[in-house]
Amino acid sequence: VGRALGTTYPHPSRGQSRFPEKDARRHALDALALFLSSVDFADPGRPGSFRVPAERVFVEWPTAGTDVRLPAFGTSGFGQATQDPPWLGAPVILEDTFERYGRGTVLAWVGVHAEAFVLEAWCRNVPERDSVHAALKLVFRASEGRGSVLLPLPCYFDRTAMFTLKTTTMIDEPEAVATGRRRLLCGVDLWAPEVLLVDAGTLRPIVRSALVPPDQALP
Repeated sequence: VGRALGTTYPHPSRGQSRFPEKDARRHALDALALFLSSVDFADPGRPGSFRVPAERVFVEWPTAGTDVRLPAFGTSGFGQATQDPPWLGAPVILEDTFERYGRGTVLAWVGVHAEAFVLEAWCRNVPERDSVHAALKLVFRASEGRGSVLLPLPCYFDRTAMFTLKTTTMIDEPEAVATGRRRLLCGVDLWAPEVLLVDAGTLRPIVRSALVPPDQALP
C-alpha cells in the first residue's frame, strides 16, 4: 500500500541499474561453460588429451545455420525452475557483505534458483563419447563429500553455484550412421542463490552504560 509497482525495500543500490542484465541462472550457466572448457578429456586412438573450446559449449541451443564442430556441448530439456523465497517479508541482509561491493551498499538474499536441465555432449564417435562420459562422472563429483561440483561466480557478487549430475543416457540415432555423431545426455541439477545489491542503512545504534550503587539499582 502506498508503493509503486515493482519497488522493493530496501531499495536497489543507486550504484547499479534498476534491472540487472543477467540473473543467477545465467551467471551459473556461464560458469559451467567455462568449467567444461577447462576439462582434459582422454584422446581415444592416440596418447594425450583434448579440450572442448568455450565457443563450442552452448548454454543456449545453437541457432539455425550455426556450424557446430564436434566434440561440443549443448543444453536442452530445461525443466521447471523453483524461485520462491523460503520466507515471507523483507529480504535477508547478508551482513558480512556490508560495503564490499560499493559504499553504502549491502547484499540481500532474496531466494534460491533451483533447476533441472539436460546437458548434451555431441561426440564424433563411440570411443570419444565413452571418454567424455567417464570424465564427466568424475568432474561433477569434484567437491569432496558433496557428490557435486561448486563453481564460483565472480561476476555475480562472488556467490557460488552447485551442479549435481543425476543421470546419464546414451542416445544412438539413425542419423549417426551417416553423420557419425554420438550423443550423451546428462541430467543435471542446478542450485544458485539469488541476491540483490541494495542500499544499506546508515543508522548506527549507540549503547550507553552507567554504574549505579547497589542500593540505588532497580529491582
